[in-house]
Amino acid sequence: MKKFLLLFILLCFVLFISGCGKQPAGKTAANISSDTSASAEERKKNAEKDNVKVFDVQTEQVIPGKLNDYVQVVGATFPDIKMNLSSFSGGLVEKLYFDAGSFIHKGDTIAEIDLQLLIIQLNKFMAQFEDVKNRYEKDKKLLESNAIAKNKFIETKSKYETMLQEIEQIKVYIDRAIIKAPFDGYITQKFVEMGEIIPQGKAICSLTKMDRLRVKFELPSKDIGFFSEGMTSVLITFDAYPKDRKISKINTISREINTLNLTYEAEAFIENQDYKYKAGLLTRVQVMKQSNSNTVVLPKDAVLDYEDGHKVFVLNVDGKTVSLRKIQIGATEGDKIQVTKGLEFGENVIVSGQKELYEGAKVRIFDSRANN
Repeated sequence: MKKFLLLFILLCFVLFISGCGKQPAGKTAANISSDTSASAEERKKNAEKDNVKVFDVQTEQVIPGKLNDYVQVVGATFPDIKMNLSSFSGGLVEKLYFDAGSFIHKGDTIAEIDLQLLIIQLNKFMAQFEDVKNRYEKDKKLLESNAIAKNKFIETKSKYETMLQEIEQIKVYIDRAIIKAPFDGYITQKFVEMGEIIPQGKAICSLTKMDRLRVKFELPSKDIGFFSEGMTSVLITFDAYPKDRKISKINTISREINTLNLTYEAEAFIENQDYKYKAGLLTRVQVMKQSNSNTVVLPKDAVLDYEDGHKVFVLNVDGKTVSLRKIQIGATEGDKIQVTKGLEFGENVIVSGQKELYEGAKVRIFDSRANN
């Protein structure tokens, strides 16, 4: 009996111990698993917060700057003067002293047209003139001594003066029969050959003055109010000579608009004393429109293009994060660009390392400088 009582007490004790090891009500294994998972997500988020990427950037402080606004147009070179030298009276082309491409100095004889016939006529008149002149001088002395009638002297004087005028006229014809260069230049075209008989006014050749060139270009009508003759500066470059740069001023602006493209033709002079540049060269003309001072100027690379406009990243006041700012741009010059709206002097703009940034991104400044 005692043995059964002992076994009963032992069984109750075991059941009691087993009951104490059970889980509390309402707290299942699934619940425990969920709590563990939530703790992992929280730790992951905290870990991500602690490991946010910090971008190395360069900033530039916005201070008042200066930027010139230009209009870029295409132009071409033209001779300073291009002239067709022609025959005054026509006739036989007796001599030519040039060929196409020849360089001619001012005063050089280019051609002689029917010169010999005129010289023969002059010699004939000169021989006759000596007799008429002697007769005139003799009658003049006789008139002074009242040894000849006045009417007789008037007749002699009239003949003398008429022949004198005819001689002067032949001399003019001779001078015009000898075609001379009015300036230094190149013969660009030859229109006649020696031995050819040409009509009055026939062009002998084309002579171009090249020691100074005209650069002609067109200015847009919408900007024409910014330009002035003798005042507006231009920078001229050449496709054929990429390293050459010429600075000049607008010489003339057309008074009449080109209705096809709404532009005004303008021109500027450039010196060409060594005759390096030829007519017909393509040029790029940078025309000064206006000079903007006390304005916001940034490197072009600092400005990012978005579908809704131009934007820059600005360093926040905490010095650790950035904000994306929409701006309006104006003129450009080289690698600089004007900002007309959206920035204030004293702010710091990200000018390098900004392409991977986003709103609120953390940054570390590795270089900071003022805008020059």
